[in-house]
Amino acid sequence: MSRPLSRTAHIDVSIFGLYEGKVREVQRTRFETGNLPLFFSIKLNPAQRGEGELYLRSTLSFPERGVQAVAQQKLIGKNKVVLQMIPKTCYPNCQSPNTR
Repeated sequence: MSRPLSRTAHIDVSIFGLYEGKVREVQRTRFETGNLPLFFSIKLNPAQRGEGELYLRSTLSFPERGVQAVAQQKLIGKNKVVLQMIPKTCYPNCQSPNTR
């Protein structure tokens, strides 16, 4: 069931993998939405899969505001992921340092 947000949100999704012993971002995607949940698909080529585990990090923010909610999760195989965003204590009025 779709639920409207109070305003349009930016959802940034980054995927990280291990390369030569270092964690590196392998893909980043930004979505704009006024409703949750947001359904999306991300495909990685073999080179992006790296040497082992993959992790997903996501943030939700409103334009001209700071990050309102975050999520991190380990990705396993080709399974569907249900990402639970955790609101920050200042939600929905978090401010980024450069908008104060």
